[in-house]
Amino acid sequence: MKKCISLFIALLVLLFSMQVCADADSEMTLEKAWDIMVSDDDTLEQLKEAEIDALRYYREAVDRAERMNPEGYSYTIGGKEYFREYDTYTKISFARQKHTSPEQARMSYESAQRSFEITKRNMLMSLRSQYLDLANALFDMQEKQQSLNQAAKKYEADKKKFALGLLSQIAMEEATYNYTAALNRAKAAKRRYENACRRFNLFVGAPIDTIYTSVPINEEFEPIELKPVDEYMESALAMRGEIRSLEDQIKIKEIDLSVLDQYESYKKYPNLLEQYERSLEDIEKLKLQLDDLKARVEYEIRTAYSSLERELEGVKAAEKALNRQKSATERARIRYQNDLITKEELENAEAALVSAEFRYKTAIYSCNTKIMKFVNAVGIGPSF
Repeated sequence: MKKCISLFIALLVLLFSMQVCADADSEMTLEKAWDIMVSDDDTLEQLKEAEIDALRYYREAVDRAERMNPEGYSYTIGGKEYFREYDTYTKISFARQKHTSPEQARMSYESAQRSFEITKRNMLMSLRSQYLDLANALFDMQEKQQSLNQAAKKYEADKKKFALGLLSQIAMEEATYNYTAALNRAKAAKRRYENACRRFNLFVGAPIDTIYTSVPINEEFEPIELKPVDEYMESALAMRGEIRSLEDQIKIKEIDLSVLDQYESYKKYPNLLEQYERSLEDIEKLKLQLDDLKARVEYEIRTAYSSLERELEGVKAAEKALNRQKSATERARIRYQNDLITKEELENAEAALVSAEFRYKTAIYSCNTKIMKFVNAVGIGPSF
């Protein structure tokens, strides 16, 4: 009975290992994932078209404003040119349009530009997060498979010892339990990886059942020297899209008020007087919103700065851990050559090195992501 159970477990391991290979379809890279995602999603294309339309409208608004005369219009009758002066209310209306329309169109165009760039950056940051999850899931599955392979070897050795009477019944049952546990952990890791593949495929728009044989992470890392945090805050306060948007709204309302101030007679029109007073109130509200927003951006940049500092330290720590493991693995190889440790102990050291190398690569990848997010946050956005 014990032999039948052992044979059954061994067959399960073999079938599991074969299925891992059989289901795998291709290699996935970050660049390939981006290409699939943008080809399957027309969001960026639509935003780019909106940006082009906004630019055209801005140019048209500037052209109309340059040709507009708020005082009146000229016309010709019988070869003679005449000028028709508008009434005061019409003058005020056209003057407001002449000075505010180009600014409103410029604001819309710059907003469309920022919307395209920020959406693109958001998509890339989300993709990097999904890609890292996929790579971690694959590595975990590979680690569990490697552990299962080692457990299988030990189990086979223990079976032989048991058959020769060199291993007790209790020890054999424990070996069977450890073997079965390793198999179950490998199966669970495989399921997690398959689920990670499905989530990733849904996100980028790839065929949902695609299972990848390789998800490489091989980014370069160049240490950076962070400047004082105040310099980054100054940049963020000048560049962030949401701040620029509020500043533009205030500017347009102030231009509108300055036009009304040029025509003192606006005060005799109740609706214009009401609009003037409402604009004053709106400006005060917008300024309060702007002050609050700037305070939140300053806090965000300080928090992001500290987070990036920790991430940079994390890369250094991962590099030190890798170097320590390289030395330990090299010592293990020498000791194995001199018959001082077992093959299993050497394999464990080599597996630990592979793990340390992967952790170092993912630390670099995560740090690069944080640097990208930080650069975005101190520029037009998005927020960190």
